[in-house]
Amino acid sequence: MDLVSCLSPTLWDLLQRTRLRADLALELFDETLVPLLPTSDDPRCAALRRAASIRFFAGSELSFRTVLQSGREARLSLEEWDVTLLPVRDSRQPVGLLAAVTQRVPDQSTAEWVSPGPGEAAARAWRDALEGDLVGARRLRSQEQLTHRSRALASFVADLQQFSDEGELLNALLQAIAVWHDVEPCAYSRDLAGHFTLRATLPGTDVSALPTSLEAGAVIEATAGRAGEWPVLTQLGWRGKGTPLLILVSSGSLEEWLFALTGPHESDINEQLQPMLRGFSAGMERVREREARKLRQQLWDTMVAGKDPVDLRGLGRELLGIIGRGVEATHGLLTVANEAETAATAGALVRTEGEPAHLVRDGYFTADTLGLSFPLGGGRIASMELRRTDRGAFRSSNVTALLAVRPLLGAWLSALRETGEWDASFAAQDQPRVLRFTDSSTSAWT
Repeated sequence: MDLVSCLSPTLWDLLQRTRLRADLALELFDETLVPLLPTSDDPRCAALRRAASIRFFAGSELSFRTVLQSGREARLSLEEWDVTLLPVRDSRQPVGLLAAVTQRVPDQSTAEWVSPGPGEAAARAWRDALEGDLVGARRLRSQEQLTHRSRALASFVADLQQFSDEGELLNALLQAIAVWHDVEPCAYSRDLAGHFTLRATLPGTDVSALPTSLEAGAVIEATAGRAGEWPVLTQLGWRGKGTPLLILVSSGSLEEWLFALTGPHESDINEQLQPMLRGFSAGMERVREREARKLRQQLWDTMVAGKDPVDLRGLGRELLGIIGRGVEATHGLLTVANEAETAATAGALVRTEGEPAHLVRDGYFTADTLGLSFPLGGGRIASMELRRTDRGAFRSSNVTALLAVRPLLGAWLSALRETGEWDASFAAQDQPRVLRFTDSSTSAWT
């Protein structure tokens, strides 16, 4: 620590002037016992500088260095003088040593010190002034650091709003957390199966040491304050990585994220991270909005630029494929039928076990199925069902994307119904029409 740079110029100048004009033999040393005051012709000051290099004084185990390291005051005999040594502390840590030659007024019967004299009183007053100045300087530095960090945080949160890619946004957040708080973070997102799946880590992280999936109930139990209990950690899959700090973050009305921080951290890190995490949440909502707009625009461009407007089957297959890929589905089904028809009548709509038999149920979302309906008027209704058969699970962001394209697809289907395009395309209107989409791009009307 540079003691000189930490003291205010006013106090530093006053100390030097007092030393010259008040006939006080004072020396100020830093934590390495380097003298900081200008060289003086006073023999007492010269003796103090020589004494700083003495390993131990005769008859004692004290020295300038041992007094500084212990942080305790001491008195030593130096030639024909007595010396008072006063450690200077900053936040309870010795950072310097103030040495003063004092006059001793001895008791003739015991030859012990009975009065400190004016020199020691002045040295104590200067020591208090120095420590007070250091406290003020530290507070000022803390305020400046806090201001600088607040500005950096505000700038970073603003930057988070500019990302258009989920991966880039997550990577920027994890790197900021790692640099500012010296922890190892990773991110999980919750899917519709009730699990948090690993989505992002820092570059170079040993992913094999992290659980790829976390059961939501165990996560909620851990974030409720039981993360340090071994059964919970075992259930979450953390072994040999230390106790992770788990923080849940919501994004929009559906999406939920989990951030796991491993490594020593401040007790209030959760509170410190909140502005950054709120910025992340807002940034992720913007990413989702951009993705939804991009998907809607892609649908619109396909509708407008259809090569053959009469080929509704080909256009329908293309639109369903775009939607399916946009929500990470592997299979899709678009059914147009009478409102009174059931799944058994349609014969092509396959539902998970336990699903109602009705052909249309507006808005049902499970781990492997997303379903929506589109009233077309005239007793006709369309329903769309998207599936995952790759053992993965849909995420809430997939639901958000699907809901975003629903108005456009519904308007397109309704316009076809109103213009009679359905009648031109299908000979038998009393039977449901089903369009399938699969990840192998094979599809057909049945």
